[in-house]
This record gives sequence, structure tokens and C-alpha cells, in this order.
Amino acid sequence: MGGLEYYLLGDESGSDSVGGGVGKAVDELKQDFTIDMSRLTWLIGKIGRLSTYLINQSLLRPDRIIIWPLEELEKDVSTLKKRNKKVEMDKAWETSWTRRILLMFFTYVAIGIYMQAIHISNPWLNSIVPTFGFYISTLTLPLFRRFWEQFLK
Repeated sequence: MGGLEYYLLGDESGSDSVGGGVGKAVDELKQDFTIDMSRLTWLIGKIGRLSTYLINQSLLRPDRIIIWPLEELEKDVSTLKKRNKKVEMDKAWETSWTRRILLMFFTYVAIGIYMQAIHISNPWLNSIVPTFGFYISTLTLPLFRRFWEQFLK
């Protein structure tokens, strides 16, 4: 593998050697579309070392510079914005009261029909208890999620 290719792709072990791993970092950024400040700082450092390498190897000359088409970059940014908007909408739906009320209604109807089918007395009254049990579980799950997230850290 040539010097520039090695610099861009890094060694096969995936280690972050001097000059290696820029291609890997870009692939990672494309996969998850989220950039935290430490990763961004790391990437900027890699880009700085890449430009230094190119200058030292006399590869950074106007006749050798490859410029990515602006349309392609705009398309990538547009794709990222659409994905972020979709993720935000999914999160809003997951935490919305509309979703909880609909789930409670469908739970109540399903349990009521089931209790009526197995001939339980007062099926529609008795299906209130499991429905509110479900409702309480939706309120406590965020609390348990925070505990779970702390456990993973």
C-alpha cells in the first residue's frame, strides 16, 4: 500500500497510528451521523496531519487537488437533516400522550373482548385494572431506563 493510501486508510489492525484511520473515521461518521465534540476535535486533528503529510510529500499542488462536487456534499447534508428530523419525530411519538392514550384504549378493548369471550363477569369493568397497570408501567419505564443507562456507564 502506498504512503497516501496508508495514511488515509490506516493499517489493517484499525489502530490510530500516525496518519492512519481517516477513512475509517469518515465511515464511522457516515454510519451514525452524530458528531460529538471529542470526535470532531479528533477528526480535525487527523485532517491537519493529512494536509501536513500531503504538503511534505509534494502531493498538495493545485493540479493534484481533488474537489468533491458541491452537489454531492449538499445531498449528504440534506440526507442528514432528513434523518435527524425523522429521528426527532420518532422520539416525539414515543413519548407523546397521544400514543399512551391510544395504547391504553386498545389495551382496554382487547382485554375487554378477551374477558367477555371467556365469560368473566363484568368484563368491561374488570379490564380497567390491567389497562391502568399498563399505564403505570409506561410512567415507570423512563425511570428504569435512567437506572439502566447509569448501569451501562
